Amino acid sequence: MNIDSAFETHAQWIESFCEVILKQESIEVAAYEKDEDCALGKWLHGVGQVQYGHSPAFAELLSRHAEFHRLAAHVAQTINAKEFDHASQLLQKEGDYAAASRAVYQAIRALKSAENVS
Repeated sequence: MNIDSAFETHAQWIESFCEVILKQESIEVAAYEKDEDCALGKWLHGVGQVQYGHSPAFAELLSRHAEFHRLAAHVAQTINAKEFDHASQLLQKEGDYAAASRAVYQAIRALKSAENVS
């Protein structure tokens, strides 16, 4: 698995959120809340755990990834509550969602550096 391409899928979620906010529609929360369901999560809870579970950098990535999904689900719930302005704020560069996304990216870099992961 290419860990960078798996992360890119997360990065594309912001576009989906923004489109739903613009159209003032609803979104399926379950698609975002479980960290083990996306490509990166499947790797983290499967092969990645077996290969790198001993690594503190892996534990950090696992934690950051779970937090990212918690916040993605929160954005979806905020959208469904029709709090579109608040959801937009969460997605902005200085918002919680963007910070969680950056934290996952940094944790991926740390794991790659520590364990020579591709």
